[in-house]
Amino acid sequence: MNTLKKSVSRLSIVLLVLTMACISDDPDMKQSVYVAGSSNGLAVYWENGVMVPLTTAEMNPSSAQSIFVSGKDVYVSGTVSSVSDHPVYWKNDVLVTLPETDQRQ
Repeated sequence: MNTLKKSVSRLSIVLLVLTMACISDDPDMKQSVYVAGSSNGLAVYWENGVMVPLTTAEMNPSSAQSIFVSGKDVYVSGTVSSVSDHPVYWKNDVLVTLPETDQRQ
């Protein structure tokens, strides 16, 4: 699992660099910088340096690994821990738990 977290963290850094490389030269276009992470064992993201906490059921330990913004929607992927890590994502700060088993037919 630790290798997965490292890979996701590296991917997040690459995506951040690519996002910064795609900034428009239009001076009227508002630019924002987003970074995913954790603070005091809970998932958060920062928008232009302002921390935004992500909620979890019962305030279980959590971590945010990557972030994607599409229009006004903010998607953050990560994990929430109870007995083990569970894959999750937040869309506009609303938690969605993903299945842990292979659902393919």
